[in-house]
This record gives sequence, C-alpha cells and structure tokens, in this order.
Amino acid sequence: MASNQLKLADILPAKADNIVVQGKYIKGGYLVVASTTEMNNLLSSGQQAIVNGSLCYNQGDSKFYQYNGSQWVPCNFGSGPTGPTGATGPTGPTGATGPTGPTGATGPTGPTGYQGNEGPTGPTGAEGPTGIDGLDIWHSTQIVTDPTNTTQLYAHTGYISSVTGHSVSVGDLIIASNYLFYVTGVNADISIAYVQYRTNLTGPQGPTGTTQFDWDPSTKILIITTD
Repeated sequence: MASNQLKLADILPAKADNIVVQGKYIKGGYLVVASTTEMNNLLSSGQQAIVNGSLCYNQGDSKFYQYNGSQWVPCNFGSGPTGPTGATGPTGPTGATGPTGPTGATGPTGPTGYQGNEGPTGPTGAEGPTGIDGLDIWHSTQIVTDPTNTTQLYAHTGYISSVTGHSVSVGDLIIASNYLFYVTGVNADISIAYVQYRTNLTGPQGPTGTTQFDWDPSTKILIITTD
C-alpha cells in the first residue's frame, strides 16, 4: 500500500544552501525556530546562508515557511488525493425515549350520524309494591250544632257509614252536619272518635234577591223577575 506521508526531498528547493539550525549551518537541511520573532531575527542578523527558497520550520505555529528573497511566506504544500471512504461503523444504541409532547388542540366536531333503527321493546318490569291506604272519609248522622267545640263523634255503625273491612282510624275524615272533622284518636272500646274541627262544607248564605213584576198588556202575561 502506497504511503501518503510527505518526504523531506519533496519540499526542499533545488537550491537548498547551508541553513542555520540552533545556531549551526546545515547543508541541504531546513531551519527550526521556536517562534515567528526568532524566524524574522534571522533576516535582520544578515545570515548569508538564507537565500531565496530557503526553508524554516516555526515551532510556534507548527508551519513551514519559505524565504522569497525579501520575507518568509507560509508554504502551501497542497492536499493529496482523498482516500477511499471507510466502512460504515456499527449502529449505535437506541437513545432514550423523549418526553411526551403537549396535548394538541381538540379537533372540530364531526357530522351527526344517521339515526339507527328502533330497538326491540324490553320485557315488562316486575309489579311494584302495593301503595299505602289513602284516607277514608266517613259520613256521620250525628247532629252537630257547635263544630268548634265538638271533640268527639260516635264511630259505631249506628251513626257512621260502614265500609266493609275498614274501621275509623287516626287521620281519617268525618263529615257530620256538613262540617268536616279530622280524626286525631280512636277509642274502639266505646266506639268514640276524637276529632278536630277543620271547616264548614256549606258556604255562607247569599243575600235574598228582590222580586219584580212586569205586566205585558199585549200578551196579558205577568212577568216575575227575581234577582
């Protein structure tokens, strides 16, 4: 395999004369200096060995310089041909999963779908529990003249209408002489209902209207008008 290294013979000029290296003249060699200042000092010292085409290596910037007869100029050695591309290295390991990004904005609402067919009728539900008994309203034949002071009413069948399988209970209503009473208690032993007066079912009597007579001679009919 051919070497791409640069040989000294490739960079030395054809007229390489004696050149000073560390204070000594080297025939056919090149000068090594520590800095640009030291390199320029060689020109000011009048070194006769430095002629057009002489070489100097500057350790300060790691570059070769060539004397063009008046000053040092950097050497441009050019670039060699590009070597062949090396083989592709192995794939590196998969990196860690990055953090979850923010939730995007909600998209627009899509169109309403078509209405589906009506589903089958479900089975009949179980029968619910029997509701509580409502209030019984009893009618009594007992004469009541002062309802506000009436606190007891007879509750046996001689005075109160009979309902098969029922008896007067707390919370029932009794109507006697068009007065409405609320049952607050019952003494079954003596068939007495303790009551509380609620209201009169008969409204107040309106005023008596006046009667007017009107005789129609043509028909000979007496017209009676009552307000």
